[in-house]
Amino acid sequence: MAYWSGGPSGWSHDRNARNSRHASDWVDQYAEIYNWKLISRFFPLIKKHKRRMYATIFSMIIATLAAYIQPFLMGIGVTRITDTSTSIAEKMSDLNLIALVLVITTIITILSQSFQRYNIGYIGQNILFELRSALFAHFNKLSMSFFDRNETGKLVSRATSDVVVLQELMTSGFLNGFGDLFGLMITIVFLFILDPILALVIIATIPLLIIIMIFWQKYAATAFIRVRQSIAIVNGSINDNLSGTKVIQALNRQEKNLDDFMYVNKRNEKENLSAVKFQAAVIPIIEFLSAATTIIILFIIAIRTNNNSLTLPEALGLATAFTLYIQRFFNPIRDIVLQYTQLQRAMAGAHRVFEILDTKPDINESTKATILSNESKITFNNVCFEYEKDVPVLSNINLEILPGETIAFVGPTGSGKTTIISLLSRLYEVQSGAILIEKHNIKDVTLESLSNNIGLVFQEPFLFSGTIAENISFGKKDATEKEIIEVLSSIGGERFIKNLPLGIQTEIAERGQNLSSGERQLISIARAILKNPSILVLDEATANIDQISEQMIQEAIQIALKGRTSIVIAHRISTIELADRIVIINKGKIEKIGTHLELLKNKNIYSDLHKILHNQ
Repeated sequence: MAYWSGGPSGWSHDRNARNSRHASDWVDQYAEIYNWKLISRFFPLIKKHKRRMYATIFSMIIATLAAYIQPFLMGIGVTRITDTSTSIAEKMSDLNLIALVLVITTIITILSQSFQRYNIGYIGQNILFELRSALFAHFNKLSMSFFDRNETGKLVSRATSDVVVLQELMTSGFLNGFGDLFGLMITIVFLFILDPILALVIIATIPLLIIIMIFWQKYAATAFIRVRQSIAIVNGSINDNLSGTKVIQALNRQEKNLDDFMYVNKRNEKENLSAVKFQAAVIPIIEFLSAATTIIILFIIAIRTNNNSLTLPEALGLATAFTLYIQRFFNPIRDIVLQYTQLQRAMAGAHRVFEILDTKPDINESTKATILSNESKITFNNVCFEYEKDVPVLSNINLEILPGETIAFVGPTGSGKTTIISLLSRLYEVQSGAILIEKHNIKDVTLESLSNNIGLVFQEPFLFSGTIAENISFGKKDATEKEIIEVLSSIGGERFIKNLPLGIQTEIAERGQNLSSGERQLISIARAILKNPSILVLDEATANIDQISEQMIQEAIQIALKGRTSIVIAHRISTIELADRIVIINKGKIEKIGTHLELLKNKNIYSDLHKILHNQ
């Protein structure tokens, strides 16, 4: 289904069009209320709490029976009170008995519902815990290609709001639905006990209700889908604005962005109002059917009373009981309409959550994987790779890096330099050819030993919430404070640590905003070398460093490179000159290999780069 496709009534802004495309991902998922295949996948989660669930269902049955027997008793009570053939004493005796039973059933209902709600909460919170834990664990197993294809905001939403919606469906949603169905069955049973003919009149409304619900669902589904699409677009707009606050303020785009947001927000309001109209339209129809059925039942009772088929006390008793039961009969239909949005949201949430859990990681550890020891010779044999089919990124990469050697990768942006080190770290899988460390294909070693053998320092140092010590020991949780201080001191990091009031126990603000770019990169380098890897990879480690911090980082890099096989990606001559050999990569291929002096003798990408930077 197309959605706001542009033109006078649509959107023309690129950002809004992009958000619309994001929202369209949800269309098919929200088109169904019930999906038994998805629902059945929750049974293993519920099975873990089967005793508590059985107890909850039993208490719900007891509560329903106790609540639904009351109209029956009230009908009997009215018949007894209005029966002129019985004495006042007999009437009071019957009334006292019925009142006592009503009090008992009310107490049973309250206690059963309290027990039921507690157990629902307990089971729901456990399912919430298990689903979220499963998602978090699975996120950590998934390959980088998965995160390339999926936005972080959507993934966070699946692990939070989608899981909460599912928890509600699996507990209160299922039990309420089961309770409504059981209550409907009990109602029909009591109706037939009271009067089979009148019961058939009420049941005759079921086909009409089904036809109404089929037509209503057909049109309401579209309206509610558009609601979910519109809120997705609003969320996308908010996410873009929060993520790009610095750019927005720098370009003074606040007013324009507010106008754009007001537009999508207004659209969201309109779609919600449209959905509310559908909901508001069907409730009166159900209420009309309920009232009409009540009138017909009372009319039939009146006719039968007039024909002396029923006595007046019997008629009054039937009228009381049937009036109350008619309300109970139509309650499940009202519940479906009122919970329609939640059911759609839950089914879509289930689809999205299980879609992630069903995603298989591209990188898998062999069952016969060996542990990689402290080895550092690296060999690339005819390595080829592509992110998208038939769009090669690397072609026939052949390179041997000797133990203790430092290699610098140089080339234009997009030439494949970062991809090579991503393949070496198995963030992506080699599609043809092989990468060897000593004689071991990296596919045949354990992921943990490969990670321990390679230290990575990225262009943008990502720091987690916590202390400096916790960030440095991120890859080696058993590191002592002494080890952390020693590794920091070895690369000159003790200078800025001494200026902090709590030293390495200083809390880091979000993404390390309370530290300079140079300090953040020092922490990143310390984190990489704390586990003493035999291979060190630096991906543009000095790219975003100011001139004052550059010398400090250069000194840290020189210390970190000593005694290790190293790969350096850089555009700064001061960093490249640290390499034993320089590899020029262009358009996914190795164009030339040589030392700094050898490459300067001929015209090539590196000599051109050196000339430009030297002139600067």
